[in-house]
Amino acid sequence: MTDLKMFSKPVVFTDFDGVLNAFPDDKLLRRGGVNKVMTWAKPDSPYAKMYNPEKAFHLDGNEKAHTPVGSWRIHWSSELSDAMYALAVDGIVELWWLSTWQPYCSQILDPMLGWDPMLVDVITWYDPVTKWGRETGKWQTIQRRVRIECEENEPAPIVWIDDDECFEQRAALGGTPAESAGAYGPSGLSYRHQPSPMETDRYVRAPSRTVRHGHVRHGTNLQDIRHPPRFLA
Repeated sequence: MTDLKMFSKPVVFTDFDGVLNAFPDDKLLRRGGVNKVMTWAKPDSPYAKMYNPEKAFHLDGNEKAHTPVGSWRIHWSSELSDAMYALAVDGIVELWWLSTWQPYCSQILDPMLGWDPMLVDVITWYDPVTKWGRETGKWQTIQRRVRIECEENEPAPIVWIDDDECFEQRAALGGTPAESAGAYGPSGLSYRHQPSPMETDRYVRAPSRTVRHGHVRHGTNLQDIRHPPRFLA
């Protein structure tokens, strides 16, 4: 008989650089971004294929972040950041920052993105002065949460989004309860289940989830899918 397990609210850990903060193509920026690419790129060109608005998020956010250690230009898609934040506002997920921007998430990144620091928590995973924990802190944070969920009767699915540390060897996230976790790169692809961003949104929004033979079975909220599978341009 197949074992079925109910899940608690999903927990989402997200990086910033390379996930929300994009590093866009200079030529694309000079010519108006994703929303303008089809007006100048030939249909068979790499730009048209890669940055078509149906495939890529338009980067309408453009500000300079000033910190005590330096200033950086930030490019992001408000459509993408708003959609991620809405999951927390609607109470569908727990949203956590797990980023090297750790000291500046609440004071700089949240106001920039329009996020309420009271709704989006920040993981303290390294020492910003001594840099202790920078090499292993993210992975250790995920492993700790996995161990906690393994002890729960209704374990929370874990979604980890990171452009550097979510690689194939870590995709299993340490053998989470009922195989209910995913490690995602910035394109939205998971090395474990390989869903599109659309499927990821459905995964965390489904009102009930059971697992059969290690595969997530989604609920019926298919009309709640807001975004086609796209990536950050």
